[in-house]
Amino acid sequence: MSRKTCQKITMLVAAFGFAWQVASPPAWAVSLNANAAPTNPASAMWTLDQIYNVLDTRTTNVAKRAGAFTEPNGGPTNGTRTLDDIMVLVTNRAPVPKTGMTQTWWPGDDGTNHIGVAWPTQRFSRVFTSGPGTNQIRDNLTGLIWARNANLAKGSAWDGNGTGIMAWSNAFDFVTNSTGIVNGTNGVDGLGGYGGANDWRLPSCRELFSLTDFRFTSPALCNAAGTNKWSANDPFINVQSAFYWSSTTCKATTYRAMGVGFDEGGLGHSSYKVQESNYVWAVRGGLR
Repeated sequence: MSRKTCQKITMLVAAFGFAWQVASPPAWAVSLNANAAPTNPASAMWTLDQIYNVLDTRTTNVAKRAGAFTEPNGGPTNGTRTLDDIMVLVTNRAPVPKTGMTQTWWPGDDGTNHIGVAWPTQRFSRVFTSGPGTNQIRDNLTGLIWARNANLAKGSAWDGNGTGIMAWSNAFDFVTNSTGIVNGTNGVDGLGGYGGANDWRLPSCRELFSLTDFRFTSPALCNAAGTNKWSANDPFINVQSAFYWSSTTCKATTYRAMGVGFDEGGLGHSSYKVQESNYVWAVRGGLR
């Protein structure tokens, strides 16, 4: 660029009141590569192949590659994983989490091997720290959001006998009814939806079963930290050591529906959708 051209650009910038400045990168950009400068060996990262293989096989993390960052000579070649490959993998696999069992009853059993995806340090957390949103509890293992009140139905128009239990079809209506207390205008917190949300639903049997912790019984559920047995308001309230409905129908006997017994965390089926009455625990979120 000639000196005359530079002078013209400078005059134009001054005329419009602009000022040259070097913007500082946002905090999130800095944190992405906060280990060290690119020329420092500490800047070494994992390759896409390594990340893919760990996600694919659920093996222990491999060590970072050694040496400072080096610019690749070209794009991915045959046999090299891409970010697209990794995204497909993480959105289409359902790695099995640990059961929570820690006591060994027989060599080689679950209590010995502890196989599965490790639970997060904080198992459950409130979606919001104040206001009605504290009634939404996120499971940091699955990403699902559960109603803090595990027996919202008690005392409602759908309540079968004053305890909160109801028939299977009523469970759907209780959760989704537009004038009800879960998704409807008569929400218990006055927001037209429990916890400020109106997309609650009845969980599938696998979603419901994912809550269980086999270290404990009555109920088979851990506390928010994941370190001990559930107790009232840590983080849920009104958890019943009993059978909860899921939205999943038994294929062989379609007049039955699957559910989870939170006394010991058993996944089973309830005898008859119509004749039997069970508890309801609402959930929201999840991949489709």
